[in-house]
Amino acid sequence: MKGDKEFDRAAKLLKEMEEVIGKQLTQSQKVLAIKLADAISGSANNGKITKGANLSRVLEKGYYEFEREELPKVIKVLVQHLVDILDANKTYLTAVSGKQVSDDSKFEILKRLGVDANKSTFKLIAGGYLESLVYNAETLNSVKRVILNSVFGDVELSSVLKQTRAIIEGTKGQEGRLARYFRTFAYDVLQRASRFQLNVVSKEIGLHAFIYGGTVIENTRPFCKERAGKVFTREEALEWKDLEWSGKNEDYDPFRDAGGHQCRHNLRWITAAEAVRRRPELANYFKNK
Repeated sequence: MKGDKEFDRAAKLLKEMEEVIGKQLTQSQKVLAIKLADAISGSANNGKITKGANLSRVLEKGYYEFEREELPKVIKVLVQHLVDILDANKTYLTAVSGKQVSDDSKFEILKRLGVDANKSTFKLIAGGYLESLVYNAETLNSVKRVILNSVFGDVELSSVLKQTRAIIEGTKGQEGRLARYFRTFAYDVLQRASRFQLNVVSKEIGLHAFIYGGTVIENTRPFCKERAGKVFTREEALEWKDLEWSGKNEDYDPFRDAGGHQCRHNLRWITAAEAVRRRPELANYFKNK
């Protein structure tokens, strides 16, 4: 089908982003674990945490050094893949519709997310949406809770270090908190931004039907299984707002959320001719468009 290569590229970029960020975070988490372990060990006496108040400040210093030195590497991967995905979507929509698509939607999305699109580096804008998500102290606060318990619970230093390492780097079969957080929010941001662009631009260029794309795996939601590979119109998708299923977002928008929270399916917008070829009964629908 026309545009296959371009559409598949956006999906591959999403998967690639997860892999690249995962590798970067594996390295970054080790750096953080060492920084915080040094801080904790320096506040111990006879194998116990004895300087809880001062340790909190030292932990914060170490964590914010980590943010300054390591997180920009993760941000670079995230933003570059976001830009590449938006460019791939633009190329797809141009190919499938035969109409030249501008960069307006890309720059609008970057602006909404708080990315400075006026520079080739695409840096985050201070106080913007992405910056507030990236610089998140959830991991640091989890470590602080471990420290608090140790101060009042007669916990051995070795146990504190083990718990801290588990929080940051994870354990067998479970990712560290930092990696888990970034994987979740990074994928959601890129997927939603991609769907938003495809929806807005397709509407502008006169595409009113889509294929509910993506694969079906063992834990695919029934909602998605029922729709995968099928063609729907905009009006039919809007009716999904009135349905209920596990995983549906509270502020659900079918064009932004597809099957709900962390859904990996996509809406592939197609021409009227392609929609009718796949669903002949839609011929009358398009006569009125």
